[in-house]
Amino acid sequence: MALSEKQLEDMYEASLRCSINLTQICKQMENGDLKFEKHEGRLTELESEQSLLKGKLGAFILILTLCATIIINGFVFIIGHLFGKT
Repeated sequence: MALSEKQLEDMYEASLRCSINLTQICKQMENGDLKFEKHEGRLTELESEQSLLKGKLGAFILILTLCATIIINGFVFIIGHLFGKT
């Protein structure tokens, strides 16, 4: 079954639109590569900051736990000597 003249024109116009769309998509992808490089730099910076803050938080919790342990053991020691049967 052969295509009519109208169908051939429509197919030609559709192929032109696809070609234009593909050209625009390629341009956007090339521009997108630059954006992704910028985002990658930002992500690397945020990850390093997050790692540093995680380390600081871990050190703070460790010191806080040590202080709480010393205080609790001090109270137990004092109470043991005040009320102990020695």
